[in-house]
Amino acid sequence: MTVPFKALMPVSGINMGFDRELVGPVLIPGLRLAGEGKFRWETMEDIWCGLCVKVICDHLGLGVKSGLPYVWRNERGNAIESLRKEWEGVKLMEEVVPFFQSVRLPRSAVTAEDCVVEIASLVKERLGPLDPVFARAADAMAQWVKLWKDNCGSSSSPGA
Repeated sequence: MTVPFKALMPVSGINMGFDRELVGPVLIPGLRLAGEGKFRWETMEDIWCGLCVKVICDHLGLGVKSGLPYVWRNERGNAIESLRKEWEGVKLMEEVVPFFQSVRLPRSAVTAEDCVVEIASLVKERLGPLDPVFARAADAMAQWVKLWKDNCGSSSSPGA
């Protein structure tokens, strides 16, 4: 199923396929909360990554598909405990979702790396003053792009 243009979505980093050349640099779990990410990507990292991926793919004119997961999680958890664990992230979503809904990338951003750098700058400028976790996310995104370019080369622009 095609995810509609401008619709946002979380993306689990453990169950996905993507074109590495076009969007590889976008797949960064940049927003890490204290105590998260010891063994796997956590909920907030998945949500952040998905929002970045969708905004950037929309900007670059790349389609995003979704469907039923091939990996099923049958464990039952305690809803109250889950909410306690995720509460910090739930509060941050009040800022994160409207931010990503409002992001408009410049036409000069023609590769995934360009787009990540632009979003990182916007995160630092608009969300950074609200909570230090956003400034750290922006720095992580910029560092990730530098590492990607140094080790993987640059991504292609769509249609190139």
